[in-house]
Amino acid sequence: MRRPQGWFEWVKLAARMVAWAVIVGFIGHWIYNYDRCLHDASSGLGKVGCLGVTLFATYLAWWLLAVIAFWYVVNLLL
Repeated sequence: MRRPQGWFEWVKLAARMVAWAVIVGFIGHWIYNYDRCLHDASSGLGKVGCLGVTLFATYLAWWLLAVIAFWYVVNLLL
């Protein structure tokens, strides 16, 4: 990979790094929740149930975090 030239390429590189960090963070959070669901004795959902429930719950948690972050930035700018 060549060294970025100029400020715009640095911004693109930073945006790519943030996007990858978000993707890896989401997947890691989902795997953690899935593992907790599988080992929870009171769950009774099974593998497929845990898969669906944890994916939906992780998606909602990250969506809510994105909305909160968006409104925080809007509040700072206004």
